[in-house]
Amino acid sequence: MQADVDPASRLAWDSAEERLLVSGEKLRIMNLTSGEERTVSPLPAEYIAWSPQGDRLVTTTFKGGDTAKDDETRIKILSVASGGELDSRAVPGRVAGIFWPS
Repeated sequence: MQADVDPASRLAWDSAEERLLVSGEKLRIMNLTSGEERTVSPLPAEYIAWSPQGDRLVTTTFKGGDTAKDDETRIKILSVASGGELDSRAVPGRVAGIFWPS
């Protein structure tokens, strides 16, 4: 399979290494076995990770404020099946990375 991925994109493999989560201009899942590609969100995410079961995603997006104390990061849990948002929380400051422990 050949894929068009921007060099600045964030990438995350699922635990079976069959699907690739790509955050570039948008958030998408590429199934490397079937060749299918699906947009999960029209917006990109700064950091991305799969759940160990491969049924959910965690993403972060940063929103800068007028001052550093106004900065916040939004952490979202998304359903792989629907792309729908299951949970969302804002935390102060900027998150430097994210992972989903097994």
